[in-house]
Amino acid sequence: MAREDRTQSQHLFGRLGVRLWVPYAVGVIVLVGSAVVLVILSATRQPAGEVSGQINTFILVGAGLVLLSAISIIVMGFYIARRVVQPIAKLRRGAAELAAGDLSQRITGVQTGDELEFLAIEFNEMAARLQDAQQNLSEVAREREQQYAFA
Repeated sequence: MAREDRTQSQHLFGRLGVRLWVPYAVGVIVLVGSAVVLVILSATRQPAGEVSGQINTFILVGAGLVLLSAISIIVMGFYIARRVVQPIAKLRRGAAELAAGDLSQRITGVQTGDELEFLAIEFNEMAARLQDAQQNLSEVAREREQQYAFA
């Protein structure tokens, strides 16, 4: 590719005895606070054909890095979504079973170390209190029935 560009520039300017030179710099853009700083690593003047080849190389490397970044973002997105969605699904199933009247049901497997785990613990404590209250009501109802039966 660089050879073709060099040949084309020689073809265009060869008759006039002019060789096309392009200022060329390699640098890194650095973010410092809210300022953007360009750090120039090297600066030279090179023939246009060589610059074109190096620019194409940088474009390919840049495109590869963009593609790698996009894939990384997608993978991390799926991982984070999975870490959040699974505990919420367990909480939803446990709450639905509690709402259906299964007070012996406990929510397990939610160990995220955050508010979701705290919510699962609270659901389990609520289910235990409701189960105790239901047992107490059943005992009181039985005692009343026995009292009416003897009276």
